[in-house]
Amino acid sequence: MGFNYRSHAAEIGAPVPKAPPLFSKFANALNGNQGVVHLPTHIDHEFDYETELVLVFAKRCHQVAEADALSVLAGYAVGNDISARGLQNITSQFTAGKTSDGFAPIGPWLVSRNLVPNPNALRLKTWMNGELRQDSSTEEMIFNCQQLIHYVTSIMTIEPGDILFTGTPPGVILGQKVPREQRRWLKSGDKVTSSIEGLGELNIRFS
Repeated sequence: MGFNYRSHAAEIGAPVPKAPPLFSKFANALNGNQGVVHLPTHIDHEFDYETELVLVFAKRCHQVAEADALSVLAGYAVGNDISARGLQNITSQFTAGKTSDGFAPIGPWLVSRNLVPNPNALRLKTWMNGELRQDSSTEEMIFNCQQLIHYVTSIMTIEPGDILFTGTPPGVILGQKVPREQRRWLKSGDKVTSSIEGLGELNIRFS
């Protein structure tokens, strides 16, 4: 989902959402720790990182109450919602800029839900080529994990193994306060490390 941190919405000039803005990333986008993302430079050149908490579902579920929401999860992982910003903003729907091959790396592990006492209070960080870019906490989310699960399952049936990215905090390239053409977008040779407290570090290279 998008815009789940007020400060991220503010940095890119988006309104605070009244409901979770959903978009899709398909199976072709899945990637893993130490994976390589081949940037589709034939269709865009504005590539960006978004470290996010990922929820992994354990069971088929529909219309889950907030009070029961965490019980339907297998666990949690670190994710990077890699985005092609030019494609993302061609229309009002983000999917085209979100689901290129390899654009949904998660890892390094799936951490069982019983090992994470409170997914709504986890420190989250991102480094690009060793430089700290994002430093926040999931306690800053507008819609917490229980609210997201309730909302999504009120709309659709979720299957075992489905994953939900929960949004990114401020610090993305798109939010930099310089002219768009002066921003240093991701390119071949870059490395991004995404870290969430208790869930490990996800390392990705770009080519």
